[in-house]
Amino acid sequence: MLRATVRWADEWNSWGDPQMVAERHGRLVAACEAADRDVATMWRSVNALVDLGGTPVPPGRPELAGSPSEIVDQLGRYVELGIDEFILPTWNLGDTLAARLDHIRQLKSEVFDQL
Repeated sequence: MLRATVRWADEWNSWGDPQMVAERHGRLVAACEAADRDVATMWRSVNALVDLGGTPVPPGRPELAGSPSEIVDQLGRYVELGIDEFILPTWNLGDTLAARLDHIRQLKSEVFDQL
């Protein structure tokens, strides 16, 4: 699939914590090199659930977890890989719209505003 991605796609998306994405991204870089394509010509994004404490994450789901500064550091690892966009799924942030919005506001003020 990576050969087709490298040949035809303008974007690459993955799920995972920074370690998982680093492994997958390494395979993408190798595939780009084999096809004589600069990986920087491809928009790269990643999805992961965020647990700032109290937000349930189903077992086995990739996540960023810890204190706000730890999550900032984890997001920084994506940047070091060359990831262009972080996509925040919100379905684990609360059972109601109000609860999700509260968690999003907390993430914005405690994590995203620090980037």
